[in-house]
Amino acid sequence: GEVIEIPSGEGWFVGESNPEITTFALLSEIQTGDLVVSEVMHTPTASQFDSYGEWIEIYNASTESVDLNGLELSSTNNGGLTFSNSLVLESGDYVVLGTTSNTGRNGGVSLDGLYSSASIRHGINDDLSIGYSGTTFDTVSWTRDLDAIADGRSFATDGDDLDATLNDSEYRWYAGQTVYGDGDYGTPGLPNLPVYMGDELNVGDLVITEIMHNPTTVYDSRGEWFEVSNQTDGIVQLYGLSIASTGDSGFSAD
Repeated sequence: GEVIEIPSGEGWFVGESNPEITTFALLSEIQTGDLVVSEVMHTPTASQFDSYGEWIEIYNASTESVDLNGLELSSTNNGGLTFSNSLVLESGDYVVLGTTSNTGRNGGVSLDGLYSSASIRHGINDDLSIGYSGTTFDTVSWTRDLDAIADGRSFATDGDDLDATLNDSEYRWYAGQTVYGDGDYGTPGLPNLPVYMGDELNVGDLVITEIMHNPTTVYDSRGEWFEVSNQTDGIVQLYGLSIASTGDSGFSAD
């Protein structure tokens, strides 16, 4: 719905909730894991300023709609805030929160609610917790060392396993793959791609498509390579992948 800006309070400005939702849970009635941080834009490149283009996405993993009034967001290095307006998030749906509704300045992302960038910022070595009155629903953390931490790309978690425990693993996260707005990558408000771990793959999900076996412009061992194609509908986590060749020692991807 339309974002309504209110010039007071903690800096939260929220859109209209769905008027058809008349029954919902309060934050005091839900448990750890019912709300999950599913995506973070930490370092946008298409927005006017970095802080204008930052946003977070929260997924409702519970079985009922939840009013986010009173939701607490905090970051170890970058402050925190409390959501002080009613915004009902339906079961199985997403809410996107950012710092400005001006799509000409925020990189073209559509938001459900706003918060003050003076209250919380997202760094490239950071964490984010969401909770209420002493109960933490979910916490995620990230560092510049992760492949998913790339300028202009969101930090998105496994769309098939939006779980507050599984998303503690760095291997369940990936860099945004889909262009939105003015050119950054992510899926704000939309389902994330699934992430397939090694034990979730089937024969044929990864296919060897090309091999350089005998290069001539560099030393043979330095110029050899092979290409693998992902045949799934999502992201494949290659960590732990075993590569073998008859007569050679092989290796594992890490």
